[in-house]
Amino acid sequence: MEYEVPLRKSATETVMVPYTVWVKDGMEWLRELVRDPGLSDQWTWYAEKKEVVAAGVAEQYVDSPMSAQDAWDEEVSLSIMHSIFRSLY
Repeated sequence: MEYEVPLRKSATETVMVPYTVWVKDGMEWLRELVRDPGLSDQWTWYAEKKEVVAAGVAEQYVDSPMSAQDAWDEEVSLSIMHSIFRSLY
């Protein structure tokens, strides 16, 4: 996806700066990473649900494929869960 943001060069001049955001389907990303043998010793093999709590409101955040909602949903569908729930304050 392409975006543009304003950048103030001086008090009177603003220019638009383009940048690209790459987006990939969560399950597609998981499949690619799981198939990479170089990651097997470093991979977290269970889903993690991570949340940041600010002013009493919890919001999920994703910092790895296994903390994505898709991974959590798949883990929940299994009969045995190995999930970790972390809250950061």
